[in-house]
Amino acid sequence: QRRVHGVLCKISPSTCNIATQLITGETTSCVDTSRLPYMRTHGPGGTSLKNVMHFEQMMHTPHKKLPMFDYGPEKNKEKYGSETPYEYPLHKISGVEIHFMQGDRDHLSNEKDLSLIH
Repeated sequence: QRRVHGVLCKISPSTCNIATQLITGETTSCVDTSRLPYMRTHGPGGTSLKNVMHFEQMMHTPHKKLPMFDYGPEKNKEKYGSETPYEYPLHKISGVEIHFMQGDRDHLSNEKDLSLIH
């Protein structure tokens, strides 16, 4: 991850800046730009390509649904016993507080999206 991001920033600084803006928001005015090289070598972190693909799948899912990863009909049948992925049974979660956060300039979520969850 670190090597790919570093190479990308050297080859295409504008693409690197776009990636940074997706993470920090539409402007970097609230970001200490002297720290960007450090941030770029350590982030985004804590996820995988499969997780990003799952987020993308969920963007095209009807509201109030949280399906498991969609591998395609054949592999879904093998993994889930169904051609379509099951939904996570969120109603069974208990004893754990779950918090959803969103910012005014959040490119990935907004207040309307969060209201659909509650």
